[in-house]
Amino acid sequence: MILSDEQRAAIEHHFQLLLKWNAQMNLTAIREPEEIRERHFEESLDLARCVPPNIKTILDVGSGGGFPGLPLAIALPHVHVTLLDSHTRKCVFLREASRQLKNVKVLNQRLESTTGQFDLITARGVAWDHMFKWLPKLSNRLLLLSTDEEWANIQKNKSWLWQEPIQMTSGDLRKILQATRPQDLVVEK
Repeated sequence: MILSDEQRAAIEHHFQLLLKWNAQMNLTAIREPEEIRERHFEESLDLARCVPPNIKTILDVGSGGGFPGLPLAIALPHVHVTLLDSHTRKCVFLREASRQLKNVKVLNQRLESTTGQFDLITARGVAWDHMFKWLPKLSNRLLLLSTDEEWANIQKNKSWLWQEPIQMTSGDLRKILQATRPQDLVVEK
């Protein structure tokens, strides 16, 4: 994905802020700067390539240090991204990291308390089994970052139509998963 100078500066701002805050609180278990760039930023930008062009709203579940939601908001400025995390301290970080982004909203609450309708839900590294119970009331489309091990369990969830995983260009640790709700299981909006 080709980013403008302004977008690259916003990514760098998020990266520097993450390094600073991560020294004081656990935003990400990964500590090495190059690994953070690859595993968080590059993977999130890979995910941005898969966001369909008609998407206007995204709910990023369990945003933590801002992934994949903040890089998505930077790469896709026409999309409104809601970052959802239940940890207050992480939400303080997310608000600081997104202060200059007009298309970002931070929600400090649990998924089961979340209301509204979103064109797409994104997530990575969350409690998948718990998450799937609450998603249908919020969206009929998912775009997830998953490991092969997680994918083996995720695809067992038959309330979603899963496409074949997409291999990431930034590495082979995760895959991109896409799913939609079968028409007869769609929750009325």
